[in-house]
Amino acid sequence: MQTDQKRMVVIAEVHEQAPLDRRRYQAMSDTLSEQARRAIAVAYSDNTRRAYVAAWDRFCQAVGPSRAMPATPETVANYLAMLAEEGKSVATIRLAAAAISAAHRAAGDVDSPCSSPVVKTALKGISRQNGQAQIQASALDAAALDAIRATAMLPRTGRRGVPEAPDYATARGQVDIALCSVLSDGGLRRTEAAALTWGDVETAANGSGRVRLARSKTDQEGEGEVVAITASTVQALDAIRNGAGMEDSVFGMSESTIARRVKAAAAAAGLGNQFSGHSGRVGLAQRMTAAGASAQAVMVQGRWKNAGTVARYTKGIQAGAL
Repeated sequence: MQTDQKRMVVIAEVHEQAPLDRRRYQAMSDTLSEQARRAIAVAYSDNTRRAYVAAWDRFCQAVGPSRAMPATPETVANYLAMLAEEGKSVATIRLAAAAISAAHRAAGDVDSPCSSPVVKTALKGISRQNGQAQIQASALDAAALDAIRATAMLPRTGRRGVPEAPDYATARGQVDIALCSVLSDGGLRRTEAAALTWGDVETAANGSGRVRLARSKTDQEGEGEVVAITASTVQALDAIRNGAGMEDSVFGMSESTIARRVKAAAAAAGLGNQFSGHSGRVGLAQRMTAAGASAQAVMVQGRWKNAGTVARYTKGIQAGAL
């Protein structure tokens, strides 16, 4: 087992520098993640074991086994931030961090990402924010999307006071429009949007489309789920493809970059600073509820398991308002 663990660490380091057979890498990552799961199962008391195994499984489902073990501090910090955006309690978030740390310790030679200042700072910030009134991400609804589409391609001024070149602003704005549109139409999580390739995008005869999600938190079998996107979103995606291949990433962004781009696009449109990578999911829930959809229908479309999450997102939204 130690030999396999050392080999996995070497593979992870090489993977950062050179292409590697994806199926081989995935198989070894899956094996190590399962080894970590079994190690947790025998190392703790019954209650702690059950809680850690469940939390570890949720982490693997959210980020994928190949990124779960070994996990980078950035992957863990982004995951914990996502839990906070979903309204999970500080206790639940700290349990997730403890389970991730326990899995890495159980794996032997793999360092725990939770000892990194990045993760510690994220936990501190989450705890501090939770001590205040929880602020829900603003919704990427139709009005917000219209405002972003109208302003996204305008040149912005950078931190050093230098304005963007017009061509750069146009290209950047087209990506922002496509990203915000996909997040809103499909209620995608940041991890799902970051994982999209062009092979996951299909166009129908009527101009609308579908997006296949390779993995999601609620997709227990890992078979993928399909969500619908509108014709305007298909057009926005077509505008940024530029001859990319089926296996190429649609957005080429990490989860944290996706969150920053949404926030910046909303701020540039004058929508305030409460937008995040989770705003598309809030927008989907509110839009469906206002159109008269049942809570169960919203849960299915948004791939939510917890009805309480939908209720929180749609509080104050009148059913049938659209």
